[in-house]
Amino acid sequence: MNTINYLKNKDGFTLIELMIVIVIAGIIIIIASNLFISGYNFFSKNEEKQEIQNELRFITNYIDESIKYSNSVSVGSSVPILDSNETAIGYDANDSLIKIYNSDGTNRNLSNIIIDQFTIEIVDENAVKTTVNKTNEYKIETNILLNNASFDSADVNNTGSVIVFESSN
Repeated sequence: MNTINYLKNKDGFTLIELMIVIVIAGIIIIIASNLFISGYNFFSKNEEKQEIQNELRFITNYIDESIKYSNSVSVGSSVPILDSNETAIGYDANDSLIKIYNSDGTNRNLSNIIIDQFTIEIVDENAVKTTVNKTNEYKIETNILLNNASFDSADVNNTGSVIVFESSN
């Protein structure tokens, strides 16, 4: 009889208390996992945006470094036949890529990112502005001062999608 009284007086968890703890723990786990998934999705989207912005910045920096010390620079809408010392950088509408065109007839992609628009505008006699668009969200404009080359004043405000330059080397 002592054993039965001992078991009756022993404090313990009831089935209802155990179920309440399980439900509360489940709610906490669901909330925590949703926060984790939201954070991961936010991180992934921002990482993709950063990669696109880095690629666009690489394109404009490459063009800047290529032409600012060039002996001659011209802007057009298509790639002309290049002299042996000339190089062109332009937008290939078929691939939606920016390419580097060499005088030997070869070309390569400057970047593998698909671009929606690429324009070069002659701002004044010694400067051009490049604009690279990837959708309406990503747009980079860069003004480039030409140190060795210049344009005629009649060419100011002309735009194109190809820039041809002669290396200073």
